[in-house]
Amino acid sequence: MAGSRPDRFMTMDSLRSTEARRPPATADLGPEDLVTTSRPRTHVQPSELPTMSYNPLAEELAMKGAELEELRGQRSRLNADLDWHSNFDRAGNQESFTKRQMAFDATEATLDEVVSELAARQLRAVSLKANTKAGWDPRYWNSAERRRAMQSLTENCHELTQLEAQKADLDGRLDRGRRGLMAAKHAIAKYDEIDRTATLEAIAALDAEISVRKLEHNSLARRCEHLDLRLEGPVKVLKDLIADASEATCNRNDLAVRVDGLEREMDRAAKLDKSLSGATNGYEKKLIHEKCQSKFGHGSPRWVMNDRRRAVADAKSQIAKGDRRIAAIQRDVRKAEQRVARVVARGTRDIQALVIDGSNLCYQDGTFIGTAALRPLCLHLQGEYVMTVIFDASIRPLLGGLSESSLRARFPDMKVHVVASRTQADETILAAAQGPGVYVLSNDRFSEYRDKSAVRDNRLIRHEILDEQILIHFLEISLPWGQTR
Repeated sequence: MAGSRPDRFMTMDSLRSTEARRPPATADLGPEDLVTTSRPRTHVQPSELPTMSYNPLAEELAMKGAELEELRGQRSRLNADLDWHSNFDRAGNQESFTKRQMAFDATEATLDEVVSELAARQLRAVSLKANTKAGWDPRYWNSAERRRAMQSLTENCHELTQLEAQKADLDGRLDRGRRGLMAAKHAIAKYDEIDRTATLEAIAALDAEISVRKLEHNSLARRCEHLDLRLEGPVKVLKDLIADASEATCNRNDLAVRVDGLEREMDRAAKLDKSLSGATNGYEKKLIHEKCQSKFGHGSPRWVMNDRRRAVADAKSQIAKGDRRIAAIQRDVRKAEQRVARVVARGTRDIQALVIDGSNLCYQDGTFIGTAALRPLCLHLQGEYVMTVIFDASIRPLLGGLSESSLRARFPDMKVHVVASRTQADETILAAAQGPGVYVLSNDRFSEYRDKSAVRDNRLIRHEILDEQILIHFLEISLPWGQTR
């Protein structure tokens, strides 16, 4: 709605983080230090405000852009599948797959033989190792039989090493062959699964969808750009006001810190004045005057108290003025936010067609002006919207008995309809305004037709006819019209 506030506006509440906090009292600071000590000034400059989009169409545009790119990606992938299908040699790949399978089977058979031989050699190694042991008979230790057993064990171990290396090689070849077979099988299956006719139909459907989505995206991009331009001035005013409020708040807090320091000095000076009243001799009074001079630049505690009291009164007066200015700026900020909200509400309405209450626009301040304002307005709007102009039955007598064909001729290339009665005109106007993009241009609020979608959805646009100008703020139209009735 036009009066709603966009959630992303930077309101006065967001300035609270920039407000000052009163620094804690520090025992080491003297009164003169408290007067000059204040927090750093951190008021917000317009250029320092957070960059945010007041335009809700920007997010919608980004989403539509992403959807469009996804559709283009789908089309690209389908087109790549077709190209791959066209270049794939189904018979040649099947023949290659068969040869690969035969080679794989042969390698697998060889591996089985090697595994069997490896197992036999491992059993023989166990037997030969037993024969190489020295045993309990000294005669066997250096016997020819034991030497032959040791030689045979060495040869068997060498053959085992070779068989293990051969097995590892065969395992690697089988693993590579298995992956190759799986890839070849997958490629052949992919080829068989691709239906060229269905894929071409899917690409055609995507092309149609992309064309529609592209038109929608481009239309939304134009609306988004137009809304950005319309928001530029109001948003600048809002940001300037927020910066002004921040600076005024900083100034006010600086004054509050100064008042705090001055009041502390008054307390210190009052204590010195009390001590001065209780001094018993001139020497004690001299010491008190010197201390006052050292702390405040003046030797009289009473003078310091009066001086600081005047300064406090002046600072509090400035604070009061600052509070009034801050309140005024806050009111202006709220108005500026409402203005931005109205611009957003208008700019986010997607108006595709207008149903114009023709009779309603034939009057200026109760005076009948004929089609003098209506006709140039319709011709102005015709190129941007689908136009329907509806009149009640009284229009032709008011136009001097103008025939319906002559009336239509004043509004070329648009629908013109004259109804039988005023009641029917209202109903006909609202019946013609079906669909979320169809708006009614009329100053009639149709309060008795609140159940109708155009009224319920607030798709009603008001106009003003003033000083030979027709004004439609919602459409940003200010159009002069002639005096011809």
